Formats: sequence, C-alpha cells, structure tokens
Amino acid sequence: MIQAKDLQSWLISAEGFASEFEILRAWSAGQSLGEDVVTLSPRLSGFMPDWRRLLLASSFLAGSDKIGEQEIALMAAQAAMLFGPNMLIRDAGAVILTQLANNRSIDLAAQRNHIAPDLEGRLGISETLLATRRLIEATIVLNDARAISGNPFQTELWGKLRQARWASATAPTAAGKTYLVLNWLLSEFERRTCELAIFLAPTRALVSEIENELRTLNKEFNVPNLRVGSIPLRDFADGSAPTIVVFTQERLHLFFNACEIPPKADITVVDEAQKLGDGTRGVILQDAIERVVSANEDGRFVFLSPHAENPGKLIEDAPNNAEKAIVPGGTSTVTQNLMIARQIPNKPMEWTLSLAHKDDEAEIGYFKLHDRPSGKGGNKRLSFIGLALGRKDKGTLIYANEQGEAEKIAQQIYDALGNEDSGPLDEELKDLSDFCRTSIHNRFKLVHLVKRGVGFHYGNMPSLLRNEIERLFKSGKIRFLVCTSTLIEGVNLACRNIIVRGTRKGRGTRMEPQDFWNLAGRAGRWGADFYGNIVCIDTDDKNLWPYGIPRKSAYPIIRETDKVIDHAEDLLNYIARRIELGIEGVDEKMEPVAAYLMCPTRLAFGQNSG
Repeated sequence: MIQAKDLQSWLISAEGFASEFEILRAWSAGQSLGEDVVTLSPRLSGFMPDWRRLLLASSFLAGSDKIGEQEIALMAAQAAMLFGPNMLIRDAGAVILTQLANNRSIDLAAQRNHIAPDLEGRLGISETLLATRRLIEATIVLNDARAISGNPFQTELWGKLRQARWASATAPTAAGKTYLVLNWLLSEFERRTCELAIFLAPTRALVSEIENELRTLNKEFNVPNLRVGSIPLRDFADGSAPTIVVFTQERLHLFFNACEIPPKADITVVDEAQKLGDGTRGVILQDAIERVVSANEDGRFVFLSPHAENPGKLIEDAPNNAEKAIVPGGTSTVTQNLMIARQIPNKPMEWTLSLAHKDDEAEIGYFKLHDRPSGKGGNKRLSFIGLALGRKDKGTLIYANEQGEAEKIAQQIYDALGNEDSGPLDEELKDLSDFCRTSIHNRFKLVHLVKRGVGFHYGNMPSLLRNEIERLFKSGKIRFLVCTSTLIEGVNLACRNIIVRGTRKGRGTRMEPQDFWNLAGRAGRWGADFYGNIVCIDTDDKNLWPYGIPRKSAYPIIRETDKVIDHAEDLLNYIARRIELGIEGVDEKMEPVAAYLMCPTRLAFGQNSG
C-alpha cells in the first residue's frame, strides 16, 4: 500500500505532475494580471488545464506537512476557484482551501462573486462535516464576543502564547503574526493577567502603525481605561491604569531613564527581532531587551521575525525555569509570483514577462509601455512598467532607493496618467491634497499627485500624513505608491504588485536577501488579495543585481554583538587602545559593542557564545 508521503513526493516529481503544475503556475500568474495587460505566450494562450486531474492531485498535497507541497496545493486551488470554467470546478478549488484552513480566501472569493455564497450548503453530507470540522479547528476565540478564523500558523502561535513565557515565532510577512499577537496582547489585558506591556518596533513609522492598530482592535475588547502611548513619559509606569507602550529601542531607553525605578513589564513583544543583527541599532536593541529582563525576570517575552532559520536563537537565554516555545513559519496564505521583466532587444516599448520559480524561468508573455523609457538612472523603467502592469488594477507599489527618486517616479506616473480619470475628484483625495497644501507647502508634490491616485511614502514625512497615505492606499483610492526602504523595516503596507529594480537601500547600501524578501512579502494581503506579484526589472544588469535575485529561503539571525565578539582578540585590542585612538580612530562596528560590554550593569544575556 502506497504511503501518503510517498504519493505526495511522486505527485510533484518529474514522473508525476511537476510539468503540469509548472505550466499552471505560469498560466495563473498571467491570469492574475489580466490578459488585457499581458499578452500570453503561445504556450499559455492555448492552455486548458485538466482541472479534475490537477485538483485531485492538489487534494493529496493539501494534506502534506511540507510547506512546498502545501503551496502547490494553494496555487492550484486558487487558480481553480478564480479561473475555473464552471462553478463545479470553482467550488472544488474552494474545498481544497478548506483543507488548508484558508477560509479568509474563500470568503473573499464569495464577496467578489468568484464562487456563490454558502459553499457548505452545496457540499455532500460527508464533505460538509469535514469542512465544518476544519472551520472549528481553525477558529481562534479571542473573548466571549469575538473569534477569528486563523491559518495553521496562527492557531499554533495562539496556543503557544497562552502556554509559554518566552516565545519566538517566524513566518512570512503575509502570515498575520503581528495581527495575531496584538489580539493576544489585548486578550491578556482583558483577562487581567497584564498591567504593563512593551511593544518594540524598529522605526517610528511602524510604532505609529502599531499604536493605531491597538487603538482600533481594543474596541473589540473589554479593557477599561487602557492607555496606549508611544511617547516615553514616566507616567506610563505609574501603575494607575493598564498600559501598552509602543517604542523604538531608543525610546525605550529614554523611558527607562525617565523612571526612578525600572518599570516591570508583564509582557514584552519584539517585532522584527532579526534587527538584533542590524549594526549599532542592533546593539541598542539588545541592550533595551536586557534592561526589560533585568527589571522583571518573570515577565513574558515574544519575538517575531520573518524568514528566520534559527528562531530559537532569540530565546536561548531565557531563565531556566521559563517555559519556552518556538513556532516555525507556515505555508503562505496567498500565492506570490516572482516575475522578471526584460526589454525586447531594440524595442524599448516592448517587454517580456517570465515567472521565476526556484532555478527555472517560465515565459508568461509580453506587454507594452505607453512610451519609450528614456533617460538616465532607470526611473522611467520603474514608473512605466508599474503603470503598464497596474493601470487596470489597484495596489501597485514601486520601490525606490531614495526619497528624491520616489518623488520623481511618482511624478512620472502622474504625467503618464494624464486626464484619463475624468470623473469627479474623490473627496478623501481632495482632503489629502488640501491638507498637504495648507499644512506643508502649496508646492509640495503630493498636492497634485494624489488627485490622480498617485503618492509617495518614506520615513522622513509627518506621521499624520504618512498614516493617511497608507489608509488611502489600502482602500484603493491611491492606486500607485512609490516607497523607500521604510517598507523593509516592517510597515504593514500590503499591495497587489511590487516593482523593483536592483537590490539597494539608499545610495550604496546593499539590500540583504532577507530584506528583499521582507519587502517582497508585502505583495499579496491575506483576506484582501489572492495573488501578490513581485516584478524584478533588468535582472541581467550586474550593477543592479550583483548576486542575482535573492533566493527565497530562511536566513540566520546573528546578533551584532555575537558578530563582533566572535573576533574577541580584535575587540580586546580595540578596547585596550580605545583612549589613544581618539575620535578619528573610532571603529563603527567595534565601538557600540565595546560600549555595550563596558556598561557597569551589563548582564550576561546573549553571550553564551562568548
């Protein structure tokens, strides 16, 4: 008798269904953009999926415990549900999604009329019972009045959070880890198990987002007089009311410095915890965590990270008596397509589009630009391709390396749009334009850009403005948004398409592979999209992509202190000569770690390897 694991392995092999799934993946990627946007290649234009055969195979793969096999099932099920030729095939795709506990995608499909409502009512008794059981197993009860349907990663994380004092979870950006943790945090306040919580986020933009989301979510919980703040005021530590403070690592130090007695946090959440390896700020973050631990060793700690291969690293220094939990990443909840756009030789307005999967490429088709992308720097390639692929849709992000580039690219999209949207100006876009004119400057570029649904987004702008841009982009009123590396730092701004040209952050800093996939993870928002498309431009240019497109895989978390301490002799020599070196001799990597180690109150946290 053949075992399930053996059958699943055979299904994705060359002898099995590998070639059929490969062509289905490319075909569905083209369909996700629309045949009025991309002209499919001859191989795909006449493709007729054998749905019964593919869905039968996918139903077996959906029961696998391997992420790669589950993602194939997700891709095929969504393709059937969205593009299947009849309701029977579309319902069959939705049933496979129930196997994957992806009920939010089924609900979205019903909302958009891809399938009829009340899927369970159309199933047989046996399948109805199974679907109901899966729904119950995926249900996360937040409190007496509210429950949500979670994916397998979320349901496992919820259970671990209720049990462990120190927990580390890693998952792709679209897995919903932060959303779940915020709900869990509020539920702990409702249960009266927490009076003071600290949420650490790496940027002011993310701090603002988390603060706003906590205020919104708290409407569903019974936590009277809850204070949520992001200003490091010592009054937040007075114990007079339940309190959640949301800080960067620098603000947390200011908060502790302002308090005569170090406040005891019951729960501390560290979002984007891989930033412990981020140079000087990584050292500051580690020092901040240690101050919290020192103030209350009995506190609970939650570390969140994307694409980490060693999430256990973050909790290896928990107290011996603390119960620990590691929640590894689960399967994706949306289908992400990594695409490559190349200019056809001698035809600057005509481009091919192919799907990159593992080490292979599959041609999708070709598309046309509205004009020649002339000029230096490649900005017009970004803007014109973003416009070509996103013109008939909402939710296109274009990644720019610098603030100035972001503004130029947004202006180019605005100019290319012309007056095609001849209807009345949306009231919210008009209000945003008026706000920019009266509160910033009448010549500020967003004053006119937003009137055509175009914007830009970077860290160095007023938080009130940035928040409104994010809200209008999520609602679809801003259709094109040009962003800088703020997105890499964890701002939860999901989209339908991301257009990228090169792997840099700023003027010369290389974008690490995990940063690229953190950015790419914004493509496709669970519950709002079925697909997320990452379009890479000019990938054959070694100046732009010196190491090619980064591979999608888990990456190690390495604390900055560990990187330096691993070269202990160099560090000791630097410390011995530090006084005589003067300001000119300061080493940017050695100095913060040396200062960290020489702090009089230094704990041994995280230095087991030293």
